[in-house]
Amino acid sequence: MKRISIIFCTLFLLFGFTAHAVTKRALFMAIDTYKPDGVENTGSRTWTNLEGCVNDAEQVKALVAAKYGFTDNKYITFIKNQECTRARILAELNKLIDQSQSGDIVFIYYAGHGSQVYNSLSDEADKMDETMVPADIWKGAKDIRDKELAALFNKLVEKGVTLTVVYDSCHSGSVGRGAMTNKPAKERKIENDMEDAKDATRIDVAPEDKGALIFSAAQDVECASEQRDEFDIPHGAFTIAFCKALQTLPATASATEIFTSVRAIMKYNGKTQEPVLAGNDARKANTLFGIDRGLLPKMTLIAVTTPESSSVVTLQGGTAIGLSVNCVLTNTDKTVELTVTEVNSMTKSTAKVTKGDVKNIKPGDLYNVTQWVVAENALTVYIPNCNLSYAQVKTAGEEFFKLKTDSKIEWVIDPSKVSATHTIFYNDGVWYVGTPDNKIHAIGANPKMSDAKKFISGDGIKLYVSLPPYAGLRAEIEKQYKDNTSVKIVSTPANANYCFTGRVYENEVQYAFIMPGINASDSAYLSTMPIRTDFIQMNGNNDARSIDTLADYTFRLAKIKIWLALNGPADGVSNFPFYLALKNSKTNEIVTAGNVVDGETYGLVLVADKANIYNWDGTKRYVYVFSVNADGSTKLFYGGKGVENKMPRLNENNEVPDYIPLGRQPLFKVTAPYGVDTYIILTTDEPITSPELLEGQGVRSSDMTAARGEKTWTDMFQNAGSGARGAGDIAPTNWSVVRVSVRSVSK
Repeated sequence: MKRISIIFCTLFLLFGFTAHAVTKRALFMAIDTYKPDGVENTGSRTWTNLEGCVNDAEQVKALVAAKYGFTDNKYITFIKNQECTRARILAELNKLIDQSQSGDIVFIYYAGHGSQVYNSLSDEADKMDETMVPADIWKGAKDIRDKELAALFNKLVEKGVTLTVVYDSCHSGSVGRGAMTNKPAKERKIENDMEDAKDATRIDVAPEDKGALIFSAAQDVECASEQRDEFDIPHGAFTIAFCKALQTLPATASATEIFTSVRAIMKYNGKTQEPVLAGNDARKANTLFGIDRGLLPKMTLIAVTTPESSSVVTLQGGTAIGLSVNCVLTNTDKTVELTVTEVNSMTKSTAKVTKGDVKNIKPGDLYNVTQWVVAENALTVYIPNCNLSYAQVKTAGEEFFKLKTDSKIEWVIDPSKVSATHTIFYNDGVWYVGTPDNKIHAIGANPKMSDAKKFISGDGIKLYVSLPPYAGLRAEIEKQYKDNTSVKIVSTPANANYCFTGRVYENEVQYAFIMPGINASDSAYLSTMPIRTDFIQMNGNNDARSIDTLADYTFRLAKIKIWLALNGPADGVSNFPFYLALKNSKTNEIVTAGNVVDGETYGLVLVADKANIYNWDGTKRYVYVFSVNADGSTKLFYGGKGVENKMPRLNENNEVPDYIPLGRQPLFKVTAPYGVDTYIILTTDEPITSPELLEGQGVRSSDMTAARGEKTWTDMFQNAGSGARGAGDIAPTNWSVVRVSVRSVSK
């Protein structure tokens, strides 16, 4: 059983689904505390506490209640931290088996550490069983192996239940790159248990082949990482991506559609870990919990709990379903309007009555969102603290450059192209060496080349020296962000989209912003976010223009991030069931992901979503298509002035065709340089008056023209990448944005 990981986030609340007479059962397990106070690691394995697992499980619990009706606490169990012993976990799973009846819907969720156990009798080639690590490992409890779990899951499926399992943890793998921070990111992994399990048990048919749906946060050879969300709350990286994905998808979305969206968002966030979806074709094509689409809500509805005063009410919805201050909700006959004034928690908000009489509001009344607020999505950057002068930074770089004479060391001048195994970096007065095991080694405030070399050994060494900003440079860059909240400086690289790095090149000091832990050779990285900006030369004096240029690059990156990670209202997507694809001009193949090959020509087409088209109310929309290229530039392909872009166009039989060409065919030819390009389709109820403003400059060219004066497609985004934004931008619910990412490759 491979890792199974999902976190649910969407825009629906409080549906009991009384028409669907089945019991919905759920088991939530989350462990942050593996090492209670006063407990020391013993034996050959070490373990660390985590931060985001309980947050994950609490959010998942709120969201599945909101979206899928897991509301009856009689059938829901939530255990956390030291409650999650091996014995308790197995007991709860067996209780689910005993109590479940045919036709029930069962959801099992786990967030915590994962690992592997050596099993000499395993039928797997590596002789390792993947495991769930219980909270009482410090007492000597054994991991719960995948074969044990698979046998239990099979018993559930064999009883006729619809089973969905989510497991957010690591099982194996290693970063394999030199750490670049004195505060490494947390990973949900504990060292393997090499004590032989000697278990010859074989699972002839896996649960997913019997009808279970299983989600994994990462492949077997990868680790699942933690990161902080936009509210600075720790979560699993997969959790954050999944929440964002479900906010853009209707409740009727298939498991495959959800998975595809999650994967894309993880790539936009710079995560190379590959999530995994396991299940038969029928389960993947069905909704998340196998609930019939006709029984799921088709609009965003939120319940009022109780009027608290003559003008204030409580809503049963909060951050878990994406509510923000200034969201506007109305009842079905539009006689009452509510405006959110405070988001109190994951499941609660306060709203004021801005239209109608509070006396007409009754507990349990349902309201739908008619005005959405697009939450701020700032680009995060990390700039090390440094009190060294320009001369001292350059001298240190030249000292470490002496390591290049060692024939066993490959010198890395561009970490966006070559993955470094070892790094030398500086922070808060100390130089460090980061090694492939994700450990760091302090080498002092004024080290020599020989001090660093003590920690640089082994085969295949690739060394990168990351120079810090000279004294005062960080403050000068920070000034550029004073009146612009589209870029935010964070305290650790783990929470940054880009890190500030310097190098000595041709005897000059150059600086750039680079995506941490990513390089061009990462086949799993499928985001169009540029891996780095241009390196800009500085001399310690008269660097104002260079500082402006680097800041401008981050503003451009912020604008790209907004487009790549922007979440439209769920209703907007469900009411326009069409998606964007590329059409190979020679083979007529419809491409929505994967590779496109050098020399081939493609056009853009609008494809009908047959699974959800019955939701469509028949309203046409204005369609705009533009690309974000690997250098960060944007180009409008369809929807410019003079184009009849109201879609869909019907065929001669007054029917919606399977696909509709957008613009001339073919539209472009694949040529070098190769990389990942993203095509974005934006649909609106009203035309954009200046669609050419969707175009913008990149960050990997010699052009130094400022990008901050550009506007985006509507006043809602007029400051994206250019100026200050507030808590969020008010938007209607009648728009949608969907992305397609492809990698161009040589023949």
